[in-house]
Amino acid sequence: MSLRSAALRASTALFTVATFGCSSASFDVAGGGDDTGAPPTDSADLDTSPSPDVGSDVIGSDGGSDSGTDGGSSDGGIDTNPILDASPDAIPIEAGTDAISPCSVLAAAAPDLYVDATSKKPSNGTSDCPFHTIREATELSWILLSTRTIHVVGGTSASVVAYNETGVVVVRNNIALVGPGVAARITGGGSCPVGSGNCIVEIEPGGAVDGFAVLPPTGFSGNAIVLNNGIVVAPAKIKNVQITGAPAGQGALVVKGASDIGPGMNLSTNGANGINVIGSGNVHIIGSSSGDNLFNTNANNGISIDVGAVGAEVHARPDVGGPLDHERALARGCAGDLHV
Repeated sequence: MSLRSAALRASTALFTVATFGCSSASFDVAGGGDDTGAPPTDSADLDTSPSPDVGSDVIGSDGGSDSGTDGGSSDGGIDTNPILDASPDAIPIEAGTDAISPCSVLAAAAPDLYVDATSKKPSNGTSDCPFHTIREATELSWILLSTRTIHVVGGTSASVVAYNETGVVVVRNNIALVGPGVAARITGGGSCPVGSGNCIVEIEPGGAVDGFAVLPPTGFSGNAIVLNNGIVVAPAKIKNVQITGAPAGQGALVVKGASDIGPGMNLSTNGANGINVIGSGNVHIIGSSSGDNLFNTNANNGISIDVGAVGAEVHARPDVGGPLDHERALARGCAGDLHV
């Protein structure tokens, strides 16, 4: 034997006891053989019946441990009994968003319609999915002989809800447009269907408006509200409405036919008249102890009856059952506010 071969055998002998294993299994690294590169022939050096790994996962499993759930035995690299989260976190819903829910169906002859400019839901006029503009409600077809109430949502005195309408809001016969008061503001407007230039709201005979502020937009030229004449099936009615800051024109409220005005009207500080009666028919200014009508500090007059208003009459009368004097019904606090 050469010295080189003897040295190699001595080196190999040093490693015959080195093993790899996680428990009782032993895998010999080196055994018999010589330096010729031939495979070892010593059968005693090969572990032909290795013991299974019963203490931990083999390499390539799911991270090396199963937290004790599968008895510690090998699962072949796939966790067949995973631990499920018994209380998974719910997906958070963004605050301030409307939950998705179906809208109820609006009946063709629905007696009540709803409007809310702040709604984020589809616009179909029901209480759960209200219209977003007033004109969507007023332009909806309706049965002439039936009555319909349009309920309009408002805000607060510090944060009003503005309805910036594209075109004129026309309130027809048997329609009542009802708001919460000055916390719902109507603006916009266009060419008034009955003539008389531009306007924001037109009330036809038999129509009614209750509880709004009507504010002409910047640069608007015309009248804020026109009470139309036409075929008089019933007076046009308006109460609890504030119009201030209307530009010069015929008047903040132009009356062209029979009408009931008040209580709770505030037509003050406008660029022309508070009320200008230019048509025929009886005009009733209605007041009550709980709702004065104010027609003060307008550029011209609080109430004016045009020279061409043939047969027009203005009567001050109390609301049913309410104590009233003429001052409370017609105007308060400014001499010359009534001009005939």
